[in-house]
Amino acid sequence: MKKYHLELDLYKKAGRATVGEQQRAEILKILYREAEIMVFDEPTAVLTPQEIDGLLEIMQELKKDGKTIIFITHKMAEIEKVVDNATVLRLGEVVGTFDMKKTNVSQLAEAMVGRKIVEIRNKYDTVGEKVVLEMKNINVSKHTGTTGLKDFNLKIHEGEVVAIAGVEGNGQQEIANVITGMIKPDSGQVILNNNDITRASIAKRYKKYKISHIPEDRHKHGLVLDNNVIENMVLQNVSSKQFSKGGFLKNDKIQSYAQGIISKFDVRGTQSGFAFARQLSGGNQQKAIVGRELTREHDLIVIYQPTRGLDVGSIEYIHSQILENKKSGAATLLISYELSEVMSLADRIVVVNSGNTIGVVNGKEAVREKLGLMMMSSSAEKQEVKK
Repeated sequence: MKKYHLELDLYKKAGRATVGEQQRAEILKILYREAEIMVFDEPTAVLTPQEIDGLLEIMQELKKDGKTIIFITHKMAEIEKVVDNATVLRLGEVVGTFDMKKTNVSQLAEAMVGRKIVEIRNKYDTVGEKVVLEMKNINVSKHTGTTGLKDFNLKIHEGEVVAIAGVEGNGQQEIANVITGMIKPDSGQVILNNNDITRASIAKRYKKYKISHIPEDRHKHGLVLDNNVIENMVLQNVSSKQFSKGGFLKNDKIQSYAQGIISKFDVRGTQSGFAFARQLSGGNQQKAIVGRELTREHDLIVIYQPTRGLDVGSIEYIHSQILENKKSGAATLLISYELSEVMSLADRIVVVNSGNTIGVVNGKEAVREKLGLMMMSSSAEKQEVKK
């Protein structure tokens, strides 16, 4: 662990580990074996920027030691930094193999999706005066006895995207869980559209108070893996008037609605929606969840790592849909460890460390290096940048 600069609590049970911690454990396992041929399949999907840089440096060292590395990734910056030759697959077929010394990332991205990629950015408009979500003096203790959130405050207005930036494990999970009802705070209030929902059930928040949620762990909290994709597209809404009447399901409407999401968000391998959710690739599972939660009626959406494991074309589309959702007036909380994603989408960026707010940065003024420094600072060094 010291050699590869990957931090991990070796005494934590795997079932309690975050997705990022589980990923770090898998990386350490493959490095420990010192195999001659190593396959890294999306290893940086849930790592922090610092951990990503460290892993890429490790790959460079392994290459110098004569190791052969097969690196499966969608991230252009990582390919540019460590890859010698890149083979591009599209729809299961090889498009070509490229010498990265002679190929730029724009050419590679175009080969991946079959067209030019357009960067999607927030235009910083449509933010209303109405406060949709307010968290007041929220305190949460972790099961380890450490502080999850300490006197945490947050406001999100209608038509606003607020992003949480920070190294994983600094309160992001607690923020999402308190809002969605997965945990109750030790103290403090959660107010949604002037309603105190602090003690409301998950179901009530989802149905009555119209909270959508794209969770960090798609298997634990996003899908029922042994149900088909159509059934997963109407979870929580299946008993609504839209999909049922007199105790009977409107199967035609359910199927049509689900297949509309599948088509719009390009969810592949679904067998027209009748495939089990567990049969889909991780990326297609993610697109299904994102499509479901953005499509259903909501006043607030909590989005956690929305583009994890997706290709550049899917990322472009989902970013555009998040910003379209903003235009509709919905409030959005975005939690992402991808600083480029945070900077592209957020109206405001709240930087957290150890459950505290370190600073609030206007999206227009965000600079990657400054955000990185703030993420590593302590609560004693709090700062606020607003213009």
